[in-house]
Amino acid sequence: TEVMQQLQANDTGIVVEVAQRLRSLSRAEVPFSIHSMRGGKHDDLDVLHDWMRDPAQPTVLSVTVDQLGSRLLFRGYGVRNTIYPMTAGLLGTDTLIVLQEARASQSFVDTLRELGRYRSWAERPVPYPFQVTEVRALPPGNPDDSTALCYDPEHDLDIGSKARGSKAVKLAKTAKSRDDFATVIADEARRLGKMLPHGGIVGVIVNTVDSARKVHAQLQSVVGPPEKSEIYVELQTGRMRPMDRIRLQREREATSATTKLRYVVATQCVEVGSEFSFDALVSEIASLDALQQRFALLRSDETCPGACRGSILALSKQVDKETTHARIYGTAPYRTWMWLNGRSRLAGKEKPVDMSVAAVHADLPATVDGLLSPARLAPVLLPATLDLWAQTSPIPQTDPTLSPWLHGYDPKR
Repeated sequence: TEVMQQLQANDTGIVVEVAQRLRSLSRAEVPFSIHSMRGGKHDDLDVLHDWMRDPAQPTVLSVTVDQLGSRLLFRGYGVRNTIYPMTAGLLGTDTLIVLQEARASQSFVDTLRELGRYRSWAERPVPYPFQVTEVRALPPGNPDDSTALCYDPEHDLDIGSKARGSKAVKLAKTAKSRDDFATVIADEARRLGKMLPHGGIVGVIVNTVDSARKVHAQLQSVVGPPEKSEIYVELQTGRMRPMDRIRLQREREATSATTKLRYVVATQCVEVGSEFSFDALVSEIASLDALQQRFALLRSDETCPGACRGSILALSKQVDKETTHARIYGTAPYRTWMWLNGRSRLAGKEKPVDMSVAAVHADLPATVDGLLSPARLAPVLLPATLDLWAQTSPIPQTDPTLSPWLHGYDPKR
């Protein structure tokens, strides 16, 4: 949206030339159109398919893995099978796909690369490009991966205070059970909230939906209903339906005038594309790449760089044994905890660790594989599988489910 505003507001220089060239592709009034596809129920199908009206119009789509992947593979979620080929053709031709924080969708990256390879098999190959670019907070496991963009402290000097400003974070371990862990996290969030005399937003990010709901209930029971308090508590999880998001937005708008302090309890769904910027943040221990994404949302306080407005909490059983396998992050939480504790004890005594992007990159070990989330691999995309999906009317009786190619193979399912 900001790019669009710049293209329309400027009347001199290279910006005008770029805007004119974009308009010349479709003769439209705007340089490019902006649309989003995020699933859920759509009452207005014209809005759902609006991005398809002019194939020549340069378009920016904000889209989820499910919505994009299902359309590329001829099985678009929420659309009729009569337009499966249209969506696959439009999204698979003359397209640049940018995956923000690709660690969360490595299996989809693998599938996209297979699709790109099969494009060259055609008797008459399509001359238009199909490019995939990954954006990561930390270097990829493969150092030779030329399609991955990540922060380079030697060259990316102008990315703002989110990268350079100090973000002091406290490490704390508790021996309490998982049921009591929610109480510990809620108490820590309240402690940080009291450190904000002028109010603000306190983020609480945990690893599971169940934990998020428990922490939300704990905080809600203390602060009371929002209409009777200056404190508002909201819950953000990946399982929220579009109608839940609309309800939450309306509640947020209704209480914005009276709310002084806001607690946002969430899962890792806020790590990518989040609309929040937190004044304080509590996080459950996770892999280093996940923590890097979470603390990128924490505002740095350059007026008081030593202020500790962040916490990373862990259960003893999460970090006491290397053989511990977290449900989501494998052994990465244990190894990340050991690495963070090593950083905090560099001066001979425990102290807060700096979780700013620049500080983390400066201290990274030679290999980071053990600190990162385990990648879930996608099955090999065989030509026969793609041929089955390409049959859209009628759909074959043997119709492979898309999930393993979008989210990876899960041996437990």
